Amino acid sequence: MISRVKCCFLMLSLYCFSWSAAAIDNRVTDIDFTSLSSDQFEISLQFSQRPPQPKSYEIAEPARLVLDFADVQSQLAKKKYPLSFENARDAVVVSDGSRTRLIVNLNESAPFITRIEGDRLMVKVGVDQSANATSAMPIASTYAQGSDDRRADFTELSAALTGVDFRRDAQGAGLIKLDLSDPAVNIDINKTGSKIRLEFYQTELPDHLDRRLDVVDFATPVTAIDTMQQGSTTVVTIEAEGQYDYLAYQADKQYIVSVKPLTAAEVELHNKKFDFTGDRLSLNFQDIEVRSVLQLIADFTSLNLVASDTVTGSITLRLDKVPWDQALEIVLKAKGLDKRQEGNVLMVAPAAEIAEQERLQVEANKQLQELAPLETAFVRIKYADAAEIFELFTADDSQSGQSGGATEGNATTSILSERGSAIVDQRTNTIILTDTEEKINEFKRLISEIDVPIKQVLI
Repeated sequence: MISRVKCCFLMLSLYCFSWSAAAIDNRVTDIDFTSLSSDQFEISLQFSQRPPQPKSYEIAEPARLVLDFADVQSQLAKKKYPLSFENARDAVVVSDGSRTRLIVNLNESAPFITRIEGDRLMVKVGVDQSANATSAMPIASTYAQGSDDRRADFTELSAALTGVDFRRDAQGAGLIKLDLSDPAVNIDINKTGSKIRLEFYQTELPDHLDRRLDVVDFATPVTAIDTMQQGSTTVVTIEAEGQYDYLAYQADKQYIVSVKPLTAAEVELHNKKFDFTGDRLSLNFQDIEVRSVLQLIADFTSLNLVASDTVTGSITLRLDKVPWDQALEIVLKAKGLDKRQEGNVLMVAPAAEIAEQERLQVEANKQLQELAPLETAFVRIKYADAAEIFELFTADDSQSGQSGGATEGNATTSILSERGSAIVDQRTNTIILTDTEEKINEFKRLISEIDVPIKQVLI
């Protein structure tokens, strides 16, 4: 019986080991770099099995291309590879046991495409802008021949725009809701003049959605919404008028653009002062963890970051050359977070958590003040009359009936603590204080401001 149990245990252990090894059996075994032209190059990654589709994103400033491979380990001999291409400085391959990341540091941002050939993954950097390819998604390869239709052959497109809706909220803002078949679509949004242009790469636009919506009757800044197909890219153009601000965000398979009118006070305040003065950076992320965005901002500013364990979730954003402190504020507001900075240490946590910590700190300081030992100090009045200064702070003591304080007017309760007291020695023109060290120092600072010689005129 014991032998059978040992045999079963051994077989179970071998099975678990083989299963865990298979879970991370795919590995990066080789990497090559090839120059294609003066501004184009290609990176080839060799895998032990067919490579997975990477999760990729691009950072504009500093220019950087990042590809993440889930459940892949790296067997490369080196981590950093210097590059001599015109638009590339170096490439870095790092692995944490559960995933492998390829980082390509560029001199300036450039579009890229990826393709899988057997056990190799090819990354072509610097492809033509007309390809509209900035992700690892498959590229539509053919166009309709012999037709005036500019649509691509959608048999290879990986996503589609399934719905376009418009409504007006209670604040008079126009809400454009765009439904997607795949939440991982790469989206580019920018504002040109009075128009907001959205580009959904490798996305099909059904025939019934290829139209122009006139929404001027809704009394919002938005006047029209035009959707059209340009090659393999679906383009949505939002036309607006007047002074407005817009906010774009994604919730699963729905992409929402809110166009809000600005009041006269908001326009004046915006034109008068811009609160953000940090160095400008650009961020372009699709469904990235909030903690990773905070770490990027901390690296950009050389700040030390301390993030609470409750900081979780993902965010999709595109920010083009905005101050880093404004980018940080946008991320924090979008996720209900708040920050506190002490020196070069940036602490980030949910707003409610920070408020609770500050409340507890105030209570702790109050308790420390109540338990602090009392001290006695002698404050010598040089130019004024000590009795008059004392009466200035105890003018209503006789009415309140309290020792050392009053309920109205200027009283010692505004300077001394509840346990503090003060008496006057008129012979030496001195005020004798009994209170905590903090309150005594505060009283001395006040006396130094008001005990000054009075200006006189000699006739």
